[in-house]
Amino acid sequence: MSTRGVKCVDKLVEKSIALLLALSPLSLWGATYTDSVRYSAREVVVEGSRVDLVGDAKMWYKDLTLSAGKITIFVDRDLLVAEGLKDSSGEVSQTPVLRQGGEKLEGVRMVYNFRTGRGAVWNGRTSFQKGIYRGEKVVRSEEGVLYVQGGIYTTCDKDPPHYYFYSPRMKVILEDKVIARPVVFYLWNFPILRLPFMIFPIRKDRHSGWLRPHYGSTSREGRYIRNVGYYFAPSDYWDLKLRADVYEKVGLVLSSEFRYALRYKLRGSLRGSWNWREKGRRWDLELKHDQDLSPRLKFRAEGHFVSDKDYLRQVRFDPVVRMRRTLRSTATLSQSWGGGGGFSLSLGQVRYLDRDEERYTLPSISLSLPGYALVGRKLYFRPSLRAYNSLVLSEGRWSRRTDISGSSGLSGSLRWGWATLSPSARMVGSALWEGEKFSHREGVSA
Repeated sequence: MSTRGVKCVDKLVEKSIALLLALSPLSLWGATYTDSVRYSAREVVVEGSRVDLVGDAKMWYKDLTLSAGKITIFVDRDLLVAEGLKDSSGEVSQTPVLRQGGEKLEGVRMVYNFRTGRGAVWNGRTSFQKGIYRGEKVVRSEEGVLYVQGGIYTTCDKDPPHYYFYSPRMKVILEDKVIARPVVFYLWNFPILRLPFMIFPIRKDRHSGWLRPHYGSTSREGRYIRNVGYYFAPSDYWDLKLRADVYEKVGLVLSSEFRYALRYKLRGSLRGSWNWREKGRRWDLELKHDQDLSPRLKFRAEGHFVSDKDYLRQVRFDPVVRMRRTLRSTATLSQSWGGGGGFSLSLGQVRYLDRDEERYTLPSISLSLPGYALVGRKLYFRPSLRAYNSLVLSEGRWSRRTDISGSSGLSGSLRWGWATLSPSARMVGSALWEGEKFSHREGVSA
C-alpha cells in the first residue's frame, strides 16, 4: 500500500471512533479523539474514497473493540459498515462484535453515518444487568438513545430462549431504561400475556423496575417460572418487592417483601407468601424489627408463622427454609443501666412442626441491679431476679409452668497490710409452679 493510502486509512479509522462511541453498551459521550486508535486486518484495500479492512478486521480505542470479518469505510459518504464474511458454502462467519469491558453488542451488520451521527445494527444482541436484549434492527438516531424494531428481552441464555418478552418497538435510553410498547410474554414460543407497555431498567444503581424472571424445572415442582414481578425503591429508607412464581405441581405462589431502615434508629423487614390450591389458601409470614428507642433502651422482635406444618416443605423454593422444622418468634424490650445492671421483658413462641407442639413464654422477665458498694467500696452486693411463665400446647392439651428465681451475691477485696482477702457469698432461691404442683429451693454458697 502507498504512503498516501496508509495516511488515508489512519485518518478514516480515527473518524470511526464515533461508531464505537455511538453503539457501545456503555455510553462514553465525553470521550475525546486524541487517544490512540489501532486497527488490524489480514488485508487492507484502498480504492478511491473507499477503504476495506478484510479478514479478522479489528479496531481498538481505549477499552472498546470492534471486530468483524470486514469493515468498510466510505469516505465520500461518511459511512462505516461492519459485516461478516461468507465462505464458499454461503455460511457467514466473523459477524460484527462491539466489546467494552465485560459487555458486548453483536449483530450480523453494523452501519454508522459520521455526518448525521446515526447508526444501525441488524439482528443485534446485547445484555444489560444480566438481561439479554435482541432486535431485528437497532437504530441510533440521537445521542444516548437506541430504537429497536422487533425487540426481545429475556434472562434465559438458551438459543432460542425458553421464555421472553417481545415488542415490535423498543426505545433504549442508555444507562437508564428500556421502554417497550406493546409487550407480549412468550413461554416456549406461545403467547401467554399481553401488556400495553413495559419498562425494563438498565441502570446499575438501586432503582425501581421489573424483576428478571427465571425459568427452570425440577422433579419436585415440575416446570416453573419464578420472579415475575416489580421492585419499588422510591427512597433510601424503604423498598418493596412484589412477585409471582408459577409451578407446574405447586400452582401459583404470590410473595412480597417490605424492608425499611432509618439510620441509627430502626430497621426491619416484613415478608410473606401465599399459595392458592384446591385445599384452600396457605401462607407464611416472617418479620424482623430492630429499634433503638434511646441509647440504653432497645426493642427487638422477630417471628415466623405458617398456615400449616407442611407449607415450608411443600411450597418454599429455598432448600434451607424447607428444612426448617422449628419456628421461633420473640419480642424483647431491654434497658441497660450503668454498673452492669439491666432489665428485660420478652414474649416468645416456639413451634415444633414435626410433633405438633407449641410453647409460649408469657412473659419472661429479667432484672439485675447495679452493685451496691459496702465498706468503703471494698465489698459489693449484687441482687438479681428472673421470672417466666410458659404455656405448652401439645396434642391438643395445655400445660402451664411458672418459675421465679432470685440471687444475691456478695464479693470484694479487703487488704490488711501484706494480706489480701477476697470474700464472696451467694444466696439463691427459686419457686416453681407446674400445673397444680409447687416446689421451692433455697441455698447459700461461698
